[in-house]
This record gives sequence, C-alpha cells and structure tokens, in this order.
Amino acid sequence: MNGEIVPVKEVVSPGRGVHYEVYNSNYPDKEHYLVSWDGRRWVFERPTSVHVSSSLEKQITSDMFTHNIDVTHLSSPDKNGLRLDENNKSYLNINNQFIRVKKVGNNRFLLIKAVQDPKIILRLKNNTFYKENIA
Repeated sequence: MNGEIVPVKEVVSPGRGVHYEVYNSNYPDKEHYLVSWDGRRWVFERPTSVHVSSSLEKQITSDMFTHNIDVTHLSSPDKNGLRLDENNKSYLNINNQFIRVKKVGNNRFLLIKAVQDPKIILRLKNNTFYKENIA
C-alpha cells in the first residue's frame, strides 16, 4: 500500500469469500483495519463507501440503517460498493453502518428500511449512488 509492503490477514466469510485486514506484525492480536480493492489499488476502507454520493450520505438518517450487521458475514464490496449477506441481500456502507438496498431495475435500487413510507429510490450513475426521488 502506497508502495509499502504491509502484513495482512485473510479472513474467510462463509459463503461470501474473503476479506483482507492490515495489522501491526508486532501486535497481531490488536486492532486491524479492513482494506478493499478500489479497481486500481488496495485502500483502507472508509467510513462511507466511495460509491455513495455526498448528497446521499447527508440524507441518510438513523432510522434507515439496518442494525445488528456483522461485517464479517458480508462479502467484500463489489465494483459498486455493494456487500452481500448469506441470503444475497445487498448493503451499502455509510458512516460505518449499513443500509439495505434492493435492485429494482437498471441502475435503480430501493432503500429498504423498517418504515417504508416514503420510499426512497437510489440511482447508480457512474458507479456512484444518488437519491433519485421520493416515491
């Protein structure tokens, strides 16, 4: 990373593949940091996926998050930043929490939340999610 060789652990998520975590080789049991491939290089995972527009991030409220998500049971982010669970449900990382989204058409996703009204449609444009409208 950044031209340096760093120690990583491979962490297997059953049915979802592997994750990679950078750690301090002097303290292997201490804090570790998730890394992901951004299409060009390995980067530390950010609190919010790079595929979430800043305007969408600002519009997400606490009632939209899915609770009790164990990141070790999710896949690594795909090319659009989506992570899948063992039931193939899709999630986006926002502020180290997750919102559930469901694909409903070409580049359109429905934000799944406990209270469905009003519905929020997301549009994936140039590998970035934006709020499309309120339906």
